[in-house]
Amino acid sequence: MICPRCYSKVADGASQCSCGFAGAAPPPSALPALPRESHPAPADGGSGDGAGAAGGKILVGLLFLVGGIAITVLTYQSAASSPHGGRYIIAHGPIIFGAVQLLRGVGESMRH
Repeated sequence: MICPRCYSKVADGASQCSCGFAGAAPPPSALPALPRESHPAPADGGSGDGAGAAGGKILVGLLFLVGGIAITVLTYQSAASSPHGGRYIIAHGPIIFGAVQLLRGVGESMRH
């Protein structure tokens, strides 16, 4: 039996629930439905088949990949044009993250 007050399971043959409820059990149809996990509609208005998520991953991947390459190229050019050389940044984090996201997005879009 399920307790109508706390919704915990009451052992068979027990006279009351651990919460103290000792009343008669209502029929199952009288109990309110327990909340279930809901899956909201995709924000992109898609059908929920994952195509919108794949497109988002592709876009994010491209942005990070291009941004990382741009930072690397621009800082290298700045260092190379300096008369005494200089330091530059190899933005390997955004480049690798972008490449991984891009590949994941392409893979997901090919499956759907």
